[in-house]
Amino acid sequence: MSYDIEYTTENELILSEEVQKERFFEAYNLGLFTDAEGRVPERVKYTSLEYMKIGNYNDIMSIDTLQMQAAQRENTFFETGVVPKVSEFDNHEIHIDEHMRYVLQMKFQILKFKKPEFAGLLERHIGEHKQVIQAQEQNKFNQMQMMQGGPQ
Repeated sequence: MSYDIEYTTENELILSEEVQKERFFEAYNLGLFTDAEGRVPERVKYTSLEYMKIGNYNDIMSIDTLQMQAAQRENTFFETGVVPKVSEFDNHEIHIDEHMRYVLQMKFQILKFKKPEFAGLLERHIGEHKQVIQAQEQNKFNQMQMMQGGPQ
């Protein structure tokens, strides 16, 4: 009889929230989050503000941050079959970006397998955002044509 059982465990301290925050700030201080021009992306700045638990974080959030959070909430709604409407107040580029971040995650692939109708709702929602952007671009083009005295 052989009892060749090997247990591998991870130290819970390594995964604690405090250790994750500490590692985040170490990486931040080392400049690991900077882009090619040496700038820190807005997304990383917002994450660091959240980790620092600055007083009224909600009061200093930019509109873009609020747009990102709204799109992230919408992603969660789709998991339960709730379909949020595309709003005139949405920043459609930010919403598409956040929805695409979700679509590229394993969580969405599982949703697509288990509840393809819910996944389809999100895919159609992304298409609606894209249609709004196309309509806005067409309107801008038409206005430019009119201002230049071109064909209408």
